[in-house]
Amino acid sequence: MTAFRLALSGAVSACALAASSASAQDLRIGFLNTTSGNIAVVGKHLENGWKLGLASEGWKQDGDKLGGTPTRVFYADDQGKTDVGVREAERMIRNERVQVIAGVLAANIVMAVSKPVFDANVSLIAMNAGPSPLAGLLCNPLFVSTSFVGDLNAEATGELANRDGVKSIVLMAPNYQAGKDMLAGFRRKPGESAFCPLYAHLPAQLHHARPFLCKLNAPAAAVG
Repeated sequence: MTAFRLALSGAVSACALAASSASAQDLRIGFLNTTSGNIAVVGKHLENGWKLGLASEGWKQDGDKLGGTPTRVFYADDQGKTDVGVREAERMIRNERVQVIAGVLAANIVMAVSKPVFDANVSLIAMNAGPSPLAGLLCNPLFVSTSFVGDLNAEATGELANRDGVKSIVLMAPNYQAGKDMLAGFRRKPGESAFCPLYAHLPAQLHHARPFLCKLNAPAAAVG
């Protein structure tokens, strides 16, 4: 099953649940994405893939059917900011009466919008981010991820580093949920490697990361 079909089946299931309790006649999806700000270029890729998936299912405009259900799609830009993401998600739930919030590029925004979305009994489909808390203690039947859990790739990399006998490693990650997941996953497998975690704020431009990159040449004690 493709990621889009997985998302679609989750959306249609959400619509069926909503229809049983609210006599909904159509599926309403709010596509929350990052189309401005630092990572807007990645948001554009996400939107292109989403629209390609819609077209492959024969959906061209509001009223066309997905999974046999007439569907409307609403779009919002979270600007890469958690407060804007929450505001836009709540607006689409309140004004557009969406049954599904989909898209959601960044892990910190997924975490921020999850509670108000779940509290409104609306499904959340994360198509890029996979924050680990939603795969663990905060797992919710209203949550679907078509991506991966944020710490798994790093966990495999950490296991490989230990297996290869790497003795000293500097871990550099952006200081938000996805970066924390990556560091936690990398360090999960016990071994003899010495880890020096180094958090960096997600840079607006590459030169903002230079002070952190310069530390990579410092002794391990100075980095930590």
